[in-house]
Amino acid sequence: MSVTQKKVAIIIPHFQTLELIRICLRSIRKFTNYPHEVIVVDNYSRDDSIAYLQSLKWIKLIARGKETEGSGSLAHQAALDIGISQTNAPYVLSLHSDTIAKHPQWLNRLVDFIEEDENIGAIGTWKLEVKSPIEILFQRLTDVKRVKNWLTGHTLEERKFIRTHCALYRLDILSRLNLHFLNNDTAGKNIHNALTNNGYTARFIPVEEMMRLVDHLNHGTFVLQKTITIKDWKHYRMHRKIKNYLDLPCIRNILWDGSLDQ
Repeated sequence: MSVTQKKVAIIIPHFQTLELIRICLRSIRKFTNYPHEVIVVDNYSRDDSIAYLQSLKWIKLIARGKETEGSGSLAHQAALDIGISQTNAPYVLSLHSDTIAKHPQWLNRLVDFIEEDENIGAIGTWKLEVKSPIEILFQRLTDVKRVKNWLTGHTLEERKFIRTHCALYRLDILSRLNLHFLNNDTAGKNIHNALTNNGYTARFIPVEEMMRLVDHLNHGTFVLQKTITIKDWKHYRMHRKIKNYLDLPCIRNILWDGSLDQ
């Protein structure tokens, strides 16, 4: 397959969340008309999701074994690096398995953003959410890191970086700078900083624009792996939010459409 035929390599780390990976992959199948390939790197799943992934002929599956890192964060980062090593496409898209495509031009628009300037090494968003003024105020009043940064003369803006839930990178720039995701910090932070430190642009897409293209179920894999009780109020709310999303008619339709696996 030539480079032009696989213009974007979509790299998806995965760990045993059958329902989420099924929706994620079927949404790509349903809404993507831009040249692409999909590489799923499974971090040693031991549930029914691995059999599902093995049944799909249109993805490239890399099934890791016991060598998978113990930390979920490190395993996720390593999976991105492994997926990228398997492609020579000019662009690579890191995508979480709880990120759902929903617009027929979603990938086209992301490529449009990064192609506006050849100096752009990455495009994406910080956190894919819009909060009310009350939520923002409460968060600021209870954000220990924000208070610490304020006391030390640093602002929250300096901590922002393009996160990997849906981020597009130029592979040639990553290779030129010898950049990899695996590190001891949040995935994507070291790459964002390295790009800007070397004169490249890491461009933030307006959150509202990204939310028109995809949905992201924050911490979906983690939340659905954990036994949730109403006593654990924060995770209980997150769990209910995800379950409510999965019950939306448009999402149920994707889950019921087995033809998207072909």
